[in-house]
Amino acid sequence: MTDDERLTAINAAARSGDMATAGRLASEAISANLKHPLPYAVLSQVHQSSGRFDEAASLLARAVKLDPNDPALSTRLGGCLDAARRPREALGAYDLALAKNPAYAPALDGKARVLMAEGRGDEARTLFERALESEPKHLAARLGLAHLAAERGDWAAAKAAAGEALTLQPGYPEALWLLAQAAMAEDNPRLAESTLRGLLADPRLTPLQRADTRVELGDALHVQERWADAFAAYAEGKRALNTLYAQRARSRESETARALRLAAWTNRADVAAWSADERNADPVATHVFLIGFPRSGTTLLEQALAGHPQVATLEEWPTLTQASAGLYDDARAIDALPQMTGQDLKARRRKYWDVVRGAGLEVKDRVFVDKQPGGTLHLPLIRRLFPRAKIVFALRDPRDVVLSCLRHGFQMNALTYEFTTLDGAAACYDAFMQLGQAARERLGLAWFDLRHEDLVADFDRRIGDLCDFLGLEKSSALADFAATAQARRVRTPSASQVRAGLNARGVGRWRDYAAQMQPVLESLAPWVERFGYPAD
Repeated sequence: MTDDERLTAINAAARSGDMATAGRLASEAISANLKHPLPYAVLSQVHQSSGRFDEAASLLARAVKLDPNDPALSTRLGGCLDAARRPREALGAYDLALAKNPAYAPALDGKARVLMAEGRGDEARTLFERALESEPKHLAARLGLAHLAAERGDWAAAKAAAGEALTLQPGYPEALWLLAQAAMAEDNPRLAESTLRGLLADPRLTPLQRADTRVELGDALHVQERWADAFAAYAEGKRALNTLYAQRARSRESETARALRLAAWTNRADVAAWSADERNADPVATHVFLIGFPRSGTTLLEQALAGHPQVATLEEWPTLTQASAGLYDDARAIDALPQMTGQDLKARRRKYWDVVRGAGLEVKDRVFVDKQPGGTLHLPLIRRLFPRAKIVFALRDPRDVVLSCLRHGFQMNALTYEFTTLDGAAACYDAFMQLGQAARERLGLAWFDLRHEDLVADFDRRIGDLCDFLGLEKSSALADFAATAQARRVRTPSASQVRAGLNARGVGRWRDYAAQMQPVLESLAPWVERFGYPAD
């Protein structure tokens, strides 16, 4: 078979929707050393459909090398990298496409969505608008603006944009998903349910969209107090995500295993023997890490503190990623931590503060709160780099935490992959709490535990205790966290709850799902008891 015949056959199979045949022919063409981007692009599409995003991205990168002037290929690579949760590389791919065609609407839209996920809403809006100037009927960009409107709580604008999209293309999945969200926001869960069920019947949904829609359906059923049906929808959606990202998860140490390994290491650590060169050249008045576990109330705390005039807060930026480089690679890597020289410590601290400055935050001479729900993993590093830092450890009933991790959608990463099953979420919580307990007992950090339920029950008293710990004067602005959240973009699944103000709706929610939670209640019981929660 000639090269042209191979390309014709691949193209025909792909156009007919027979991706199994198209993928097989593409693989044969690549094995035959055919130098053309088509087989790489087609085989990449096959891998993406089965959740093999890293392999798909590698194939698309080879296609781009074969035809670097095609903005469509670079844009597809950006979308694949974004699906693989590699946003920095995704932005690079979109920028490559835009360098070839600055008005290419799909690349403008794709880049805008990465920026939107990173909380850079103003930049995203500009790119969505540029995409529509270039291509007025570009539905994705129109709906990108609708998502930004929804984040602001402007459901009228979001619904209007979704309606326009449906006029241009009836049944467009993303528009229907937005309308379901609007129905939920307007207290019409039955309409949301019917919209989402209709969407699930649409064969155009990608596996990722189908999984996310299942989770949204769970919310619509939850509001109707149909607990068993809601849990089944959550579990099915998360199970699909588990399958989609399984291959990538298997290629690295799980966050649960890493936390258990670091807990064991911390329990053995001889902190007193660590070198004395631990000078803390922080540019801040007080350095605070707000940590614990996702869905434990860190967003409420961070938003409350953000209203204080003496406080600067940063919400879930990867501030410690570069500073921790190489320390978690294997079981022996962390052993380098106690032996670090002054120069190495200084370099890692500098990397940390460079990231903070890159977030555009002014922290000089202020109480700086670095909110990192998953930062429990970094406690040994925090102790080594910033021994005078203060730890605020957010606690919430472990059963509510684990249930909430299953119920909510997250940007997929190594930690949130653990939340794609109930057992996985419970095991991860247990591992993180073991590490947290070891750090409390062994690292000698200034530490403040704050239970979410106590904050809800007596906000003024408990926030006052926290201010005393942080050396802050009391401020009435602390209680107005709902207004603070309205004025800021909150990037976590807790955004709507925080903007609704202080309430106890989420306290004891696990009891509605007690039957479904049975498989993990025994493993969580020791933490329930340790943190002072009632057994039932």
